[in-house]
Amino acid sequence: MKKFVVGIITILMLVGAYSEPARAVTTPNVLLNLCDINKPADDNANIYCALFILGTVETSEFFFLDGDDLGGYKFCRPDNTLNSQVNNIVWTYIREHPEQWHFAMITVTMLALREAFPCE
Repeated sequence: MKKFVVGIITILMLVGAYSEPARAVTTPNVLLNLCDINKPADDNANIYCALFILGTVETSEFFFLDGDDLGGYKFCRPDNTLNSQVNNIVWTYIREHPEQWHFAMITVTMLALREAFPCE
């Protein structure tokens, strides 16, 4: 229940945190233009990007608890994984896969984590 509440709160924060004109899908291209790892971590754009990734992770894990593998995108993140590690894994994956920059950011996030944390 706690993960569900965290997921919902995160999604609500994401909806209101950024006031760019509506897009059909947020892609890595959008976040690459928005986020700058050279700016302080508390920069509003970087907070938005981190929350987008972590919101995807938390919401996905909520569905995994219910037995849903989300169409084969299931990943098994170790309990001791830090949020900063998750962000680094996703951004590294994005930089290494420019052919996926037009995909939905949620999809790319889950592909990155499935590669980093496969379920056995």
